[in-house]
Amino acid sequence: PGGLNNRGEIVGIFDVGTARSYHGFVRNRRGRFRRIDVPGAKGTAVNRINDRGQIVGHYSDTGDNPNTATDIRGFVVDRRGRFTRIDLPGATQTQPLGINNRGEIVGVYADSAGVPHGFLRARDGDVTTIDVPDARVTLVFDLNDRGQLAGTYIDQDGRVRGFLRERSGAITTIDAPGAVQTRARGINNRGQIAIDTVDPQVRHH
Repeated sequence: PGGLNNRGEIVGIFDVGTARSYHGFVRNRRGRFRRIDVPGAKGTAVNRINDRGQIVGHYSDTGDNPNTATDIRGFVVDRRGRFTRIDLPGATQTQPLGINNRGEIVGVYADSAGVPHGFLRARDGDVTTIDVPDARVTLVFDLNDRGQLAGTYIDQDGRVRGFLRERSGAITTIDAPGAVQTRARGINNRGQIAIDTVDPQVRHH
C-alpha cells in the first residue's frame, strides 16, 4: 500500500511470480480490489490517490519492475478509468508521487544528464521545476490542498535533508534531531509532515 484517501480507498503495488511483475491496485472501503495497469505497459506502479479518486503512478514499457526500469513514465487515471500519460518535456524519466484534491501533481523527473529534480504539475498541465537552492538533488514526494510541498534534497556536502515548500516558494529545511539523514515523505492539510530518518548508527526510524 502506498496511498490512502479520506474515502477509505487504498492504492498500492502488488507483484506476481518470481519475475516481480508489478501491477497497481485500488482497494475500496468494502475490501474490493481493482487492478490498475497502464495500457500496453509491461509494469505499473501506483503511488497516491486523492478524494476525487484520481490516482497517480508510473510505468515502464520495457521492464516488469517500473521502479528499476530506465524508461519510467508517469500517469494519472480518474475514477472512470481514463488514463492520461505524464511525460515531462526533455525528461528521460518522469515519476509522479503525489496528488492533491485540486488535481495538482508532484514528483521527480530526470533531466538529459540524469540529474533528478522535483516538479509540480498544475491542473492545466503546466509544469514547474522544483529545486531547493544549492541542492545537488531535489525530490518532491507529496503536497496538500494548500499547495505546500514536502520532499527531500541532497545538499552540497552530500547530506540528505527534508524540506517544506510553501505555495509562495519559501522553503524550510527539516533536520530531525540527532539524525544524519531526514526524508520528508508526506504532508496533510494541517501541515503535519511524515518523515523517516537515519541515525549515526545507521538505524532507520
